Amino acid sequence: MALGDVSGLLEPLVSTAAGMSGAFVPLAQTLLALSVTLALLFAVYDWWLGAASAALARIVRAGLVLTVPLYLFAGGNWQSSVQTLTHFFSQELPAPILGSAGQGGGPEAIKNTIEKLSKSMFPNSRPAKGAEKSTWEKVVEFIKSDETFGGAILSSLTQALLELILFAVAFFVSLALVFALYGPLLAFQIGAIFGPLLIAFMPFQPLSHLARNWLQFMLSQGFALVVGITTAAIGAVSIESFSDQMATLGRAEGVPWFEELAIQFGGFMASAAVLVFVGFMLFKADDIAAAMIGGGGAGAGGGAR
Repeated sequence: MALGDVSGLLEPLVSTAAGMSGAFVPLAQTLLALSVTLALLFAVYDWWLGAASAALARIVRAGLVLTVPLYLFAGGNWQSSVQTLTHFFSQELPAPILGSAGQGGGPEAIKNTIEKLSKSMFPNSRPAKGAEKSTWEKVVEFIKSDETFGGAILSSLTQALLELILFAVAFFVSLALVFALYGPLLAFQIGAIFGPLLIAFMPFQPLSHLARNWLQFMLSQGFALVVGITTAAIGAVSIESFSDQMATLGRAEGVPWFEELAIQFGGFMASAAVLVFVGFMLFKADDIAAAMIGGGGAGAGGGAR
């Protein structure tokens, strides 16, 4: 199964979470009524203390802010708003990045990004550039060359061992890629589920920070998805170019076996370093987005200040 097929396995998880986005809307309507009641009670208390202007300010603020949750909680406005935000962060915003990297956008943006990076890590999975030699031509070329049979076996075994280790490193990068793309996407949908409960307290000023923190969290997760796609697109282009170069050096003709081993080890160290660095940056996508927004990502240790 190709790594890009992982998107098909995780899509039902995200779709199920998206289908629950309106679960708390009825309860949020009750909390909204409670929030307005508390705001009016605080206004009456201010008026009783003689602060008529403060009481009027509370009432005006609550009335103006009330229009936002009233619109979101009416009919199916909440579900449509969540779908619009999801479409914006998962398709519209990454489209220029994917276009400049030569990848297709649209609904398959995440799947295309996964497939692009997975193919860049494995040169053998890509179509060969130029004319590929047949097995008979390779045998004739080996007979005519000065390479010994033992050197050829040692070189092949070494290359197989290094590719096996690189495969393990590539698995780490693949895991980081799935976390970087589907982690924020799932967190975004979970935030959409609990969002109505927090937005309901917008009219009540002492608890209005809950809605602000929620909005900051949603922006952070949305940008984390875009940062993950951007990092994967940059890494795919870099890794593909680098792996092709290393494969070309490893097939250099007329090179003694010990020099070929040195080239293979050098290519292995460089390839592993590039893969680990890309994987590390993919794991940091959530932190990078949270730093840009200035609020709590999914892995943040505390709330927004």
